[in-house]
Amino acid sequence: MSYTGSAPVNQHKEEDALRGRAVKNQKAIWDKTLEMRFLLQKAFATSNKLPQEPTKTRFFNHDKQIEQAYEELLNSSKQTLASMTELQEVQLVAYIIFSPFNAMVFAQYH
Repeated sequence: MSYTGSAPVNQHKEEDALRGRAVKNQKAIWDKTLEMRFLLQKAFATSNKLPQEPTKTRFFNHDKQIEQAYEELLNSSKQTLASMTELQEVQLVAYIIFSPFNAMVFAQYH
């Protein structure tokens, strides 16, 4: 008499489905990260066209509003990058914690 072992087959199907969802979620995170990079690339390319030294200093010396606006732009850019980095880290942690495959593996060993 042979044993077909439908329980192990079902378990493998479930594991494969969970892996598939995990890969799909990982791809979604990657796609969003890539999209953010493309959006920021335009801003960074434009910022490279801003006046460099010594022209920048001449503008600053001529008009303090230009210097203030430049500093605000730099601070805003730094905050944007920090926020995006934080968001990406949170997304990755959430993916690791809440991934169906990781949850299943955790449940098997705890």
